[in-house]
Amino acid sequence: MTIYWGASSPVLAESIKTQAPPEFLNGGNAYDFAAAECLGQEHSLHVWEHAVKFSDQSRLKYIWGCRENSPNADLLVLEPIPALLTRKRKGTKYIAILHHIDERRLKADIKYQLYIKLLLRKLKAFDQVVVVSEYWQSRLQQYGITQTRIIYNSFDTAAYQFSDEEKKAFRSSLGFPEDQPLIYLGNSGKGKGVVEAYEQLKDKPYLFVSTGRKNENADLPVHHFNLQPHEYRKLLASCDLVLAMSTMTEGWNRVAHEAMLLRTPVIGSGSGGMSELLTKGGQCICSNWIALAGTVSYVLSNRDKLGTQAHNYVKQFDERYFCQEWSRLIRSIVNGVS
Repeated sequence: MTIYWGASSPVLAESIKTQAPPEFLNGGNAYDFAAAECLGQEHSLHVWEHAVKFSDQSRLKYIWGCRENSPNADLLVLEPIPALLTRKRKGTKYIAILHHIDERRLKADIKYQLYIKLLLRKLKAFDQVVVVSEYWQSRLQQYGITQTRIIYNSFDTAAYQFSDEEKKAFRSSLGFPEDQPLIYLGNSGKGKGVVEAYEQLKDKPYLFVSTGRKNENADLPVHHFNLQPHEYRKLLASCDLVLAMSTMTEGWNRVAHEAMLLRTPVIGSGSGGMSELLTKGGQCICSNWIALAGTVSYVLSNRDKLGTQAHNYVKQFDERYFCQEWSRLIRSIVNGVS
């Protein structure tokens, strides 16, 4: 089967072509790369070049390229923007991947409202729409899109195994004492709740850390690191608690998932699909900022129990699960079975 992948991100497109993700590929792009990698193991997989949006390319030229150059493929897998713009070709099957919709922006941005309205109308004619949580499956059903399939975020679970000695050594290398709780506030970006969480906990005897290529909250007295993936995983493993207090509507939350793989308990806002992840994984949801300090105290007192519950739930979502689910999806579309 000939499959074309429509990614608007140049970085993701190049990663799929070279079969080598850059170190900073994360979020939905990391999910999409892993899915493309799975499909490439069984099928002839190509990148749809006209779906890639370069920074120096005019919007009109990009739209025209997507509409007039749909590839001759058995199957086309598309991100939202290429999914909206492509002109369907007879004989080709279509899959869209939708991680989430920015529901806050949907309420305030007229252009975004129009974009989502047109996208959802287009997706109704697709063979399948892949989502990453029950929350988004339910939301799409409310919009009249019933041909959905949940395929959860998954990871190479072998990369999330560290001994107690490794964790202690790493924590010591960063200058953090063992007897003071170390709390990961999140990625230092917009909508991640780092500032709000710090404000609620700043008077407590905790150490705080954040990560990211750029520190958007440099004015906070918080340790910030830009780490390679292996060191980043070690940091999450070395923390006593991970916060995922996103103020945006999440598709899932890969950071919380990774922490749970490492047996590090998580407190999250539970926004969007994160609620399913935390609830089924036995973690704590805190939707009230005022209650955060008390929730943190409870989790730190029950760290081992909560960490075990977390790991027992998410360990099922490994690479084997992920590739099997994508393979089943392709077979169901080819055979005309939902």
